[in-house]
Amino acid sequence: MHEKSILLSTYENIRDTTSDKVTLLDDYLENVKNGTWQDMVLPIRAIADKKKRNAEKEKLPNVTISGIFKRREDDKMTQHSGFIAIDIDNEPERINELKELLSKDKYVVAAFTSISGRGLCV
Repeated sequence: MHEKSILLSTYENIRDTTSDKVTLLDDYLENVKNGTWQDMVLPIRAIADKKKRNAEKEKLPNVTISGIFKRREDDKMTQHSGFIAIDIDNEPERINELKELLSKDKYVVAAFTSISGRGLCV
C-alpha cells in the first residue's frame, strides 16, 4: 500500500476519544511540512517549564500513526497502517544531525522536530 492512501485516526486533543480519518501523506505529513500547526506549536516551544509545556501539548490535535481506531484505546484498532512512530526526546543539540541521518534511512517516511522543539518525531 502506498503512503498516500494510508488512513490514520486523528483527534482534537489528547482527551478526545472519537476520531476522524486523515491520510498519512496527503493530509498529516503535508500539514506538518507546510506549517499548518506552526501558530499552535511555536508558543508551546517558548514555554520553559516542562509541566506547563506538556499541559499545552495535550490541547493540540494529534494522530495515531499506527492506524485507524474506533476509539483511542489500545484494543480498539480496526486497521494497522504498517507504520510506527518513534519519539526521540531531549536531544536539542543533535536535532539537525539526527534528522539528517534518519531521513536517509530507506524505512523512514518522515523525521521532523517535535512540538517541544527538543526532540524528533520519526
